[in-house]
Amino acid sequence: MENKTTLCEQENFRDNFQWEREEFTWGKENYRPKEAAKYLGVGLSTIWRYIKDGKLQAHRIGPRVTVIHRLELEKFAHIKR
Repeated sequence: MENKTTLCEQENFRDNFQWEREEFTWGKENYRPKEAAKYLGVGLSTIWRYIKDGKLQAHRIGPRVTVIHRLELEKFAHIKR
């Protein structure tokens, strides 16, 4: 029995891959903590710890919305490397 992927599975993979590639183009000014975690290669809880410890500056723009400015993320990534 051969292992074949369906057209739907192939399209889902392509869509997910495209989303991951587009996510890290610096086309926007603010990033959510989950996006920052993926960019830095750390867990989401690590991002929240960096914010809490003052190592990474974030801004609350709503009751449940926190963002990290692109320049802050770039600066932090440069310091960590």
